[in-house]
Amino acid sequence: MKPCELAAAFARLGEDGKVTNWGLGTAATAGLDTKRRVFDDPDAAWGALVGACPRAGWLQWQSRQTHFTGNLPEPEAGSGALLAAEAVVSEAESLRLDFLDGQWRLIHYLHDPKGVEYLCDETRHLLHGTHDRHLLYRRYWRIDGDQGAVQTFAVLIGID
Repeated sequence: MKPCELAAAFARLGEDGKVTNWGLGTAATAGLDTKRRVFDDPDAAWGALVGACPRAGWLQWQSRQTHFTGNLPEPEAGSGALLAAEAVVSEAESLRLDFLDGQWRLIHYLHDPKGVEYLCDETRHLLHGTHDRHLLYRRYWRIDGDQGAVQTFAVLIGID
């Protein structure tokens, strides 16, 4: 089955109004463009993150983690090196930063709602340290003839 066929079948499940009772959201087809940059220097990685002007996300340093909405917070003294981050730049644009093998890898995601390569849905995860806030993710599923729907990407799209 192609992503567009699965999205149509998923929509038919909701025609009787029962899908919401099952806790399922909606599914649609979309594309996703990715660009990767690699940094050897943590200051350069931080500069790239700051330069993107994210409006929401989370940051994990060696000694603390935090989330933000609005402006990107400044690093606090004693927090150590930035190890990972996810940030939302716009409705269609997100970033992920990871420290791997001595380098910082920044992935820029650009959602294409007109694309048909993936089946997409959205999910929420409880935000650490809060009881009423959630991280919102868009998941991208690749359809494989042998394995079925395989989650390929999960991209932060907001905090509620």
